[in-house]
Amino acid sequence: MLHRAIAGLALAVFVGDLSPVLAAESGTGVYILGSRSTGAGVTPPEGVFFTTQMYRYSGKASGSIPLENGSLAVSLKTRAIASINTLTWVTPLEVLGGRFGLAATVPFGHVDLKVGVGPLRRSDTVFALADQTLTGFIGWNAGPLHLQLGASAYLPYGDYRRGELANIAKHRGAGDVSLAVTYLPAGTGFDITNIVGLTVSAPNEATKYRTGSEFHWDWAISHKWDNGLSLGAIGYYYQQISGDSGSGIKLGDFKGRVTSLGGMAGYDFKLGQLPVSTRLRFYREFNERNRLKGDAAFLSLSVPLWVAGMGAKPAGAAVSVSK
Repeated sequence: MLHRAIAGLALAVFVGDLSPVLAAESGTGVYILGSRSTGAGVTPPEGVFFTTQMYRYSGKASGSIPLENGSLAVSLKTRAIASINTLTWVTPLEVLGGRFGLAATVPFGHVDLKVGVGPLRRSDTVFALADQTLTGFIGWNAGPLHLQLGASAYLPYGDYRRGELANIAKHRGAGDVSLAVTYLPAGTGFDITNIVGLTVSAPNEATKYRTGSEFHWDWAISHKWDNGLSLGAIGYYYQQISGDSGSGIKLGDFKGRVTSLGGMAGYDFKLGQLPVSTRLRFYREFNERNRLKGDAAFLSLSVPLWVAGMGAKPAGAAVSVSK
């Protein structure tokens, strides 16, 4: 069955009006699936931490539009490469018995999009600033169990290009509430992490299109050895739980879904006296509906910029605050 998003792009190619069709996420949400993984439930000690992630996604979809005398082939290919940069401050404040922190994320990058409808071809590319994110969180720990409750605001201040085929900014405000749980059984080196969240979006005022509510679940199971090397299995699941709405809808409300599985390799080391955490993660998507199917990869680096107390060991904790 042809994805409705692809059908929308086909309509855009024919009528030359892209904005009402592509504004609905362009097949993606504001939360980047797979962007949180091992150690996400662990809140580090009081301090300031920096994480940068290089993100690459390549996806495609294809189908056909039935006609009286046959069908018309439709295809979509996209590639995104982005730098996702997060500064996190774990404050000295305690809220509800947990440590309170704030984080700001500034992403920018490149998107390349190609659409084919029968013999027609259209393509577009953009390199720009994406929408920013502000997050507040509270973290608790009880022995090997670590929990982090967070609320994020996605700010529609990126470089959005109305009417263009490719966009890295979504141009819609959104809120996301998430709970990350990490279990670190003592003396085993294992990390079992789950992150669940719900995203609610405001309308895109440029297109009068409101994206439905979205559920996302990221998970990771990994083992870390004494030499700093870690390996594990990872994945995510996404389900849109309510349909899109607004006067900008031309093809009816649709609900997206996708699942992924992948692997992770990490290495923690010291650069002089500075602890550094690195992670390489790869995801392959399947079980998609009304979304692209593709591959995603992240290369992350986390370092503490300042930690209260000279005896703190924040290297692993730096990874836990990555977005």
